[in-house]
Amino acid sequence: LARGGHAVPDGYYEGYLDSLEKALEACGGVLHQIKRTEYSRVALALAALGENPADFRGYDLITPLTETDMVKIQGNNGPIWALITLDSGDYPGTDEAEGKLVEEILSQQNEDGGFGIAPGQASNIDMTAMALTALAKHADADGSAACIDGALGFLAVAEFDSSESCAQALVAYSALNMSEEAENMRNALEEYAIDGGYSHLM
Repeated sequence: LARGGHAVPDGYYEGYLDSLEKALEACGGVLHQIKRTEYSRVALALAALGENPADFRGYDLITPLTETDMVKIQGNNGPIWALITLDSGDYPGTDEAEGKLVEEILSQQNEDGGFGIAPGQASNIDMTAMALTALAKHADADGSAACIDGALGFLAVAEFDSSESCAQALVAYSALNMSEEAENMRNALEEYAIDGGYSHLM
């Protein structure tokens, strides 16, 4: 909503920020002992709202995403979303962590070019698109270009069967500045439009 500039009720974002502060107080700033994507989601929301997730009302939601050994415990979701989050703002001292996250993502690519939820699992569209989105700003890293080409090849022959997959691929193509592919995926997503929203399946 924030990034799209959509109209919201008065106090909408302020209410979220106040609720978040209370939640952080209640958990002592530890959103989850294992799942670092909890930090990624909240940090991305804060960044979109113009807040600083590295120091939101006294809480640091960025440092946990630089603890790469912990981030990796969650499977591929952890490193992918940590990297996307660290790239979403100017956070000093995260370069080393970003490099390690890129290496981790590259190491998890399957032979078919795609990515699975966890190492050794079958490739799927959503995870592959997420990996592409994360790598888009790191195309110059060693091995990244070949990885991106392989992942794009996987998407090119994949059978899309849900609105989520279309949405994830749309984001990935946009991040890679592939406007024609993004437009095609935008049109494919519209096929799921129904009753003012979107259905999960066709």
